Amino acid sequence: DLPLTSMDESGRNKADGVIKGLHPGSTTNLSGGALQAIEVLERSGASKEGRTRAVMLFTDGMANEGLRDPAPLTRAVAGAIATASAKCGGPISLYTFGFGADHNEACLRNLATGSGSSGLYYYIKTPDDIPTAFADALGGLTSVVAQNVKLSLEAVGTGVSVKRVLGSTYTRDAEGSVVLGDLFAEDEKDVLVELQLPKLRAPQTDPPPLVLNATLRGFNVPR
Repeated sequence: DLPLTSMDESGRNKADGVIKGLHPGSTTNLSGGALQAIEVLERSGASKEGRTRAVMLFTDGMANEGLRDPAPLTRAVAGAIATASAKCGGPISLYTFGFGADHNEACLRNLATGSGSSGLYYYIKTPDDIPTAFADALGGLTSVVAQNVKLSLEAVGTGVSVKRVLGSTYTRDAEGSVVLGDLFAEDEKDVLVELQLPKLRAPQTDPPPLVLNATLRGFNVPR
């Protein structure tokens, strides 16, 4: 009912409208919900940004529609995740949340752990348990994806030099590289650099000359 949507103000309003239009019924189609969500991610395709992808499956009952037996249900979901992950160029985590005492804990646990990535199962006994479970799941999504990251800055051209890197949080190593440390999923860094440039004798025509090369090196944790 709602495609992949950025959760800005407009997106939240759309999501809120969809949620208010949902009504409980008498069926629990675990396989249909899980496979549909995975298909949405598969259709999103590969991303140059190394986007983090996850499916969160919520249920308060046992599967009584679609694939009902836990074994083929788990195999179907694991196979769909493997196919979608290959097309997206990165892992897809599956988190399952069982509300109340009427769900199949073993099935939800196997779905999460059998996804081939950092999926987890959560038992939600009371509404008070929801914030803790969400915080833990989101913490897993923002795990470290790169370690010992360094940004090398090389001035290009006669009379061009890197005067300084602004910002008290950044340090330089012996080679002059900016030490960024560990990077988390969806993490962004802004690095402000001050350059010394020579005075031009005449207006510069397009394209402008290259004055700086930046190289990022680090240990890719997932790969």
